Amino acid sequence: MFIRTERLFLRPGWPEDFEELIEMLGDDPILGEELPDETIASIRDYLGRQRDPRLPLLFIYFRSAVGAVLVGGIGLAMRGDDVELDFFIAPRFRGKGFAAEAVRGLLEHAHALGHRRLTATNVLATDSCAGQVLERAGFRPTGKTRRRMVSGFEGEVEAPIYAAEVAALAPVTGSGATGSQAGKARPEGLACH
Repeated sequence: MFIRTERLFLRPGWPEDFEELIEMLGDDPILGEELPDETIASIRDYLGRQRDPRLPLLFIYFRSAVGAVLVGGIGLAMRGDDVELDFFIAPRFRGKGFAAEAVRGLLEHAHALGHRRLTATNVLATDSCAGQVLERAGFRPTGKTRRRMVSGFEGEVEAPIYAAEVAALAPVTGSGATGSQAGKARPEGLACH
């Protein structure tokens, strides 16, 4: 599965993407420059694993003038009875609207895959930017929480659950980015995903 939006290209990760992914993750201050061996083994396993085509796990590439640049990841996974959307943008690429554009692109594709409802958790309840990304894409807070593991924290955290009725969201043909927020950078200090 490949998804193209206004500025991004979303595609599955492959084993040959290992070094590029490790480099991107090494820039994350929470994960740190030296990833633990078990994390590296999990990444190798992830890149080589067969996936359910209805639950894509995709790399987010920015199509820049100098070539494609890996900026994050996005995907769908089963969490109990829910299909949950999750995304990550490397810190140095936040504040450029990449997460919102990728979320909209994947939502459009989720509808084509037959999904009718998606959930998402804002794993850091204090991260208002992640909640804003979800809300701009059509997700709404449910008032419920789910326990989730978060990198950089010991154990699980209570994460607010958001939900979106995929069929109710207007499809955006040809581009995952529309509206007044698409492609706009936020002022310094307000770096949302």
